[in-house]
Amino acid sequence: MSTSNLQGGKTNHLKGMKYFVTVCLSLAFCALGVAVGIIGPTLRTLAYNIGVCLDELSFIFVARGSGYLFGSILSGIVFGKLNPNALICASLCVTAVGLTAVPFMPYVVLVALSLSAAGISMGFLDTGGNVMCLKTWGEKSGPYMQILHFSFALGATLAPLLSQPFIMDTPQNCTFTSSQNSTSLSSTSTPVRGTTEVLETPDMKFPLVAWAFLISSGFCILVALLFCYIAWSWSNAVPSDQKNTSIEEGQNFRMKMLGLLFIFYLLYVGTEVTFGSYIYSFATISENHYSKEEASFLNTLFWGTFAIGRFLSIFVSIWVTPNRLLQMDLVGTLTASVIMTCFPLYAENSGFLLWIAVALYGLSMANIFPSGISWVEQYITVTEKAASVLVIGAALGEMLFPLLLGQLIEANAMILPYFTAVSTVACILNYILMLWVAKSRGKRLNKTAKFEVVEKTGDYGENSSLMNDYKTEEGL
Repeated sequence: MSTSNLQGGKTNHLKGMKYFVTVCLSLAFCALGVAVGIIGPTLRTLAYNIGVCLDELSFIFVARGSGYLFGSILSGIVFGKLNPNALICASLCVTAVGLTAVPFMPYVVLVALSLSAAGISMGFLDTGGNVMCLKTWGEKSGPYMQILHFSFALGATLAPLLSQPFIMDTPQNCTFTSSQNSTSLSSTSTPVRGTTEVLETPDMKFPLVAWAFLISSGFCILVALLFCYIAWSWSNAVPSDQKNTSIEEGQNFRMKMLGLLFIFYLLYVGTEVTFGSYIYSFATISENHYSKEEASFLNTLFWGTFAIGRFLSIFVSIWVTPNRLLQMDLVGTLTASVIMTCFPLYAENSGFLLWIAVALYGLSMANIFPSGISWVEQYITVTEKAASVLVIGAALGEMLFPLLLGQLIEANAMILPYFTAVSTVACILNYILMLWVAKSRGKRLNKTAKFEVVEKTGDYGENSSLMNDYKTEEGL
């Protein structure tokens, strides 16, 4: 067999390994999307099962966000030192265990602990998966990064549909009271004056909503088996195609970019998770008082258009630059936010505008996370530690924003669209500042390529065009 045939066979084998890893990562992100999205539509049922009101249960978002934060930090430290496939396998298994425990916990604190454990593994998976994709495909990672995050959106879209048969019709403005024998819920939304509807708290031995969490956990375990197979069957890891130019970029520039990206992802992911978690509650307690089926469909509409946007971006990203995609998405989110803030003006006669705004919002939010990573990779090398900084910002947003909204949304449903609009404007302002800092330095691979040409040609003359271009981009 000729040397060229051997090299060709090796190249095809490596490509096959890369594609297989990408498929497995996509399934892992789909499982991650289900794990994140399952909480929103089941939140009111979980609160009712435990015997608390919605604002008290919003504490669980802090617990999950704290775990996500810790998992992101831990991932940045150990991900490059241990077998990444084994680590992702372990993170999926821990996620499955945490989700399984949630519906069986009789107290908010225990639910929070279960979600905190799941959050650690989810933060680990989020950070590690993004880094693995960048290392696997290098400069060509754009479409594959979009595939990963489309898979997350697909999982988040399936979550409300999966949970809908297992959630309960719960009263609206509720208070819980304790007695010697049982915990009961008093509904203040009863239509008959002077009467009180008392609903007994369901048996916690096996609540109906547990099926939604068990199905989600089973999916995580199945995907974990794939990574277990890779970790134990492949003797060699997939070679990295990522070019590391951290030294050439300079620590000062990297710190500025990572600081701004930290804020950007804190705002973006915090808003995304908050909206996805509370759109169901917003629909049921708003002026129109949507039924649980309508609220579930509205929730699914958001995540569905979110998934469609990420699917379309797989192909769009081939021709459209990440920067242009970000600009289009930010304009779309701002437009949708303005329409939603005007909901009281058209709620009675033109309620369909809310559905249009939610669809536009989901479509526009879809590409921001992967496009942001692909865009910043043009200016700085996204290493394990750099990726952990981004996910830490995302985890803080996921932790703080839902907690804040959970305390306020029961009193006024319009808090959700108002918050969305303010956060979107802040995100746009941060993006403008980030773009200014990035363009003041220039793209990292362009500088590296020109310097390599200067070295190869030996054209070091002070007046050479290549050297002048290099000096200009370096700011010399």
